[in-house]
Amino acid sequence: MGVRVRVKLVNMLREGKSIVTSALINSGYEARHPEICLPKRLAEELGYYPPPETAVTVAVRTSGGIVRELFIPNAIKVVLLSEEGQELSSSVADVSISEFENEVLISDALASALRIAVEDFFLGLWRLRGETRLRRSAPPEYW
Repeated sequence: MGVRVRVKLVNMLREGKSIVTSALINSGYEARHPEICLPKRLAEELGYYPPPETAVTVAVRTSGGIVRELFIPNAIKVVLLSEEGQELSSSVADVSISEFENEVLISDALASALRIAVEDFFLGLWRLRGETRLRRSAPPEYW
């Protein structure tokens, strides 16, 4: 099943651009800083095209091989939402834009910054660190 969470994505470079969607926690998506991977179509809707001057093209190692992605440092605020839509935590993150992914991916560093503790990947159970309440995975959203 995987663990997906509801997030509000706020473009910090273009005022007024935000979207609520689900995001997949990917423990194999290792990053040095909080990072989120956005499908290109979602990135376009959030206003990351045309790319800002701070964007660079990087080579990324994926399970399917090495691909090139657009990388924009410190470009997004990620707000973790409860099932009721209330803010649980938030973090500023780097953005990686993929032409191949079709859903939002949260890196290990971003999951940590948001205080997400996965209890069971197969059953889709998670909680906030320090919280006893178990939460269920959000349904997937494909872009």
